[in-house]
Amino acid sequence: TSPSDSASSDGSPGDRSTSSSDDAGSVTQRVRSRTSQPWWRGVFGRRLDPALAWPHGVAGVTARFVESGGRKWRVCTAGPHGAPPVLLVHGWGASAYMYRAMVAPLAAAGYSLIIPDLPGHGWGDLTLDRQHAHVGAYVTALRTLCDTLGVERMAMVGQSMGGGIALQFALDHPGRVAALALISPVGYTTPRAVTLARAAMPRAGR
Repeated sequence: TSPSDSASSDGSPGDRSTSSSDDAGSVTQRVRSRTSQPWWRGVFGRRLDPALAWPHGVAGVTARFVESGGRKWRVCTAGPHGAPPVLLVHGWGASAYMYRAMVAPLAAAGYSLIIPDLPGHGWGDLTLDRQHAHVGAYVTALRTLCDTLGVERMAMVGQSMGGGIALQFALDHPGRVAALALISPVGYTTPRAVTLARAAMPRAGR
């Protein structure tokens, strides 16, 4: 390599950043040439095979797909057949998996458990447009699912967003809810009101 390759005419070091960026660009180009998909698609873009998802390998818990209300639901069930039913409703961004630790004790206590993946969640129908992404629409969807499953009256458990859905279900259909358990529920009011309430709360350390 000649001195002019590594230094400028005034004796200062040459522009090595250009060479480094060129090398990085060539590496990026080589990586892109190996796949037509973004790098993150291989990590986040594929759903786990539902046959391998919970409750795969768990004794006494089964999962099946149910067509109801024009949607495909994945519903997990456990407990004695014909026992008092309990509908467990998960929160936002979750699935039936969040109730995995509650299944064995509730089933052992003699309850028949129904744990669906809500629309837009888990391994059911992921298509969820804006007009169906609210508590009232989820209540209607769950009522239709219960009709499809032949469940007229049940206890309900709801966590986070599921708590808001379960509460609204009980308010809209009191004759169908035998008992109600709420776990860290949200959904008593609109998201904008919740945001304003949080902003008005005194902060720790003030």
